[in-house]
Amino acid sequence: MREAREAGVAYALVGNVGMLATAREMGFRIVGDFRLNVTNRESAAAYRAAGVERLLLSPELTLPQMRDVGGAAIVYGRIPLMLTERCFIKENFGCDACGKAGLTDRRGMTFPLLREYPHRNLILNCLPTYMGDKQAPLRQYGIGGQHFIFTVESAKEAAAVLRAWRAGAPLDGECRRIAR
Repeated sequence: MREAREAGVAYALVGNVGMLATAREMGFRIVGDFRLNVTNRESAAAYRAAGVERLLLSPELTLPQMRDVGGAAIVYGRIPLMLTERCFIKENFGCDACGKAGLTDRRGMTFPLLREYPHRNLILNCLPTYMGDKQAPLRQYGIGGQHFIFTVESAKEAAAVLRAWRAGAPLDGECRRIAR
């Protein structure tokens, strides 16, 4: 964090309440990650009082709930669902599958697995959230901040998502929506 700050990085995305003081003491402007699980006005007010400038709201909220709390939304990305403390990839697929493994459910939907240091795995949603073609409702509900999470996408796929977002166009394939 020190190297990042010395290199001119101004913001820290904080997803753990235990890191708020450290980020603040190092002089970062703090953005609260969705992992802070902000779901109501009271928790938003408490984080803002602790120095969080911007909040990325829980992806479990509906648009009206987001409007009532105030903050930014994940408008593209596979929402992380679970973190395993054991290396599920190594134990079930082998180390060569790292970055390519996934869990398939009874409906045939694949949930990508990502490695987190040192040997933990992050299980991602099988479908990305996407709201690029629903920007009018986002504005209607006062959702001003948009957050993109790129995880398993290639550079070409990420560029296609951003082009679709700028055009307000739908994506090819299934996606998850923020409920109204």
